[in-house]
Amino acid sequence: MKTVGLITEYNPFHNGHKYHIEQAKKLTKADYVVVVMSGNFTQRGIPSIIDKYTRTEIALQCGADLVFELPSYFATSSAENFAYGSINILEQLGFIDTICFGGEYDDLNVFQTVARILNEEPKEYKELLTKALKNGDSFPTARQKALYSLLSDEEILPLLSSPNSILGIEYLKALKRLNSPIKPYILKRKGAGYSDSTLSDTSFSSATAIRAHLEEKKDFCRLSSVMPNEAFSILKQKIGQGFPILPNDFSILLYYKLRTSSKEEILQFLDVSEELADRIYKQLDKFESFEQFAIQLKTKQYTLTRINRCLLHILLNIKKPIPESSYVRLLGFRKGASFLLKQANKEKLPIITKTADAKYQLSPDSYHSFCQDIACNDLYNHIVYDKYKVKLQNEYKHPLVILP
Repeated sequence: MKTVGLITEYNPFHNGHKYHIEQAKKLTKADYVVVVMSGNFTQRGIPSIIDKYTRTEIALQCGADLVFELPSYFATSSAENFAYGSINILEQLGFIDTICFGGEYDDLNVFQTVARILNEEPKEYKELLTKALKNGDSFPTARQKALYSLLSDEEILPLLSSPNSILGIEYLKALKRLNSPIKPYILKRKGAGYSDSTLSDTSFSSATAIRAHLEEKKDFCRLSSVMPNEAFSILKQKIGQGFPILPNDFSILLYYKLRTSSKEEILQFLDVSEELADRIYKQLDKFESFEQFAIQLKTKQYTLTRINRCLLHILLNIKKPIPESSYVRLLGFRKGASFLLKQANKEKLPIITKTADAKYQLSPDSYHSFCQDIACNDLYNHIVYDKYKVKLQNEYKHPLVILP
């Protein structure tokens, strides 16, 4: 019996995600697919377009066997923290044999070479990185330039500029850091690129393009060609009934939080530098909406995604430093895979299946982090109610998603 772990967001679920599940099972010869998924907020620094329980149901219908939630302080963090938190959960579960991630480049040896350099940070690499940063490049661009100068291989350029491939490198770094026996596999991405913002004429479109299509309120039925039937039918029932949720739905709350926080308080939030805190205060009078303000703050040194994450951390009260993975929340499972939960190492990683029991399972620090996650989800639910007058069950009442 073999298991493969997938690290996902499904924001929203599309044909490429189903292809990933199916091909990951084939490639790794796995019997079961275990998913670690972002909750109601994501690594791009934006809310998920539809709630985590609906996304869990879709994932289970499309081939996943277990779905666990990545805590919000990892789910909304940098690629490095997102990857480490996810891999650490899969490692501590104790029954994961392999992971499979997608990328535009599928040479594992090249991924491992880059991951080794980033883990070890040799002197020449650090000098090249420092030089690029001093020239005003953002950290991702500076890192890309340093690695390219060091390796002098044009084939690695797509790997260093693709978000999926960057995450893949971070997964390998985390496996090495944890000395994990989990074996990595790469599946070459099919169809549209990660950041493509328009729907493809083929059956494979990016989640970015699908979100843009929904935000622009275009014909929903057009999405039937880029989503599995299971996903499309569920989302069709929920359109205008709690879905879609967009960054600008949080604009007033974000403005209030920024307006009533001191610079010293802003600096306590994850990813916020002193330079960015200064910029927030200088630009605050120009605030119109979440998305507009993020663009207003963007500079050569700060990517839009980094800005989004910082604003989201301020909104959600996610502060430095980031904690260790100290628990995991089960969102749903297929009955035929429930036996895997009995194999989990619950001493190393408590699995929360009932919210009310968390305070008895977790240390005080871990329980504090868990309560912060609950607060994030409550905020999301209230935004859904404010926008659609649809009341989602809170974390104490919502049942696990269980399929036959």
